[in-house]
Amino acid sequence: MERTRRKTSVEWPVVVDERLRLLVTLMEQTGHAGTTSASELLAALVCEQPIDGAHLLDKVLRYRQIPPAELSAITHSHVSPMTAPRRGRPRRR
Repeated sequence: MERTRRKTSVEWPVVVDERLRLLVTLMEQTGHAGTTSASELLAALVCEQPIDGAHLLDKVLRYRQIPPAELSAITHSHVSPMTAPRRGRPRRR
């Protein structure tokens, strides 16, 4: 991917951030991702979305209907103390 970068400031609920960190951790646990980051995962997800306003609107409307407590419970049911999502930039190995 092109190396020209742009910073984007995103603000969202803590439960969404916890889920993102869990997804990055799960991806890294496959052993095939190497060093990765939340920003790389988000970029991949954005690139995979169809250029279709109705489809995207459906995703947003579905997101708005998820009770935060339900999302938190689902996320935390997949987190053990050993796999707690880490914060910050990935370390080079």
